Amino acid sequence: MNRKQQRRTIAIVGMRARKDVEAFIAALSGAVDRVVPLDLRGEKESFLRVMHAAGEHGFECWGEGSLTDAMAYAAQFEAPRVLICGSFLLAAEALEREGL
Repeated sequence: MNRKQQRRTIAIVGMRARKDVEAFIAALSGAVDRVVPLDLRGEKESFLRVMHAAGEHGFECWGEGSLTDAMAYAAQFEAPRVLICGSFLLAAEALEREGL
């Protein structure tokens, strides 16, 4: 197996409650190894739905309270690919952190 295939792909997911969480997580099947749900600006219901849906689809799941914590979790793995997704709010936070 080559190095690229050995890399873990980790999806950091923050979603608003009005989104179709189950369909979104189902679409990640086969593309990511782990799902890291975030509580996006107090969207606790959505956070719990992401955790539940990830478990239902067989993902390894680890909830975090912030993007910083989620990135630190992902950094534990050798050369992880990190997908930040689920909300423009989360994407904007990630881009802001990078100064973009």
